[in-house]
Amino acid sequence: MASAALALAYQGESLSATGELDKAIDCYTQAIELDPLFAKPYADRGYCYARTGRHQQAIVDYNEAIRLETEEPSSLVYNNRALSYEELGMHEQAIADYNEALRINANFATALYNRGSFLSRHGRLTEALGDFSSAITLDSSDVESLVGRATVHYALGRYDKVSRPSLPLESDTRDFIG
Repeated sequence: MASAALALAYQGESLSATGELDKAIDCYTQAIELDPLFAKPYADRGYCYARTGRHQQAIVDYNEAIRLETEEPSSLVYNNRALSYEELGMHEQAIADYNEALRINANFATALYNRGSFLSRHGRLTEALGDFSSAITLDSSDVESLVGRATVHYALGRYDKVSRPSLPLESDTRDFIG
């Protein structure tokens, strides 16, 4: 049964990658039915639930993935659960999960960006600046963190720190920024 559950989880990943989220959810559900102790399909189904705006269901699945993980849970699961908590206005839980994601993996640039954005939206600009700067140290081409840092500098009146980042743009990457 474990190999069938794994095959369904991989099929769910393929469907999720192509945007067929409801079909992916069905695959993950089948995988969970075959092997209810398999943490990965819970995390992946939670991601699909979140992408379709079903954050409460996503949190239930993320909780189960964290509970079932025999080793330390993935920082990605905590990051994703934090995003769902944010969407539901559960701010204390969101910041706790961003912190846990970064405790597990201090070099997780996406979690640094997400926490920085959260802190910035809640007026904690100095802390946000630190997260954006750390994310940029990890990935100097991280446009979102560069913009986040510039926005915080501007909000703090540090106009001399606001500059247009110099990024090499290839013709096939322009859509990403726009």
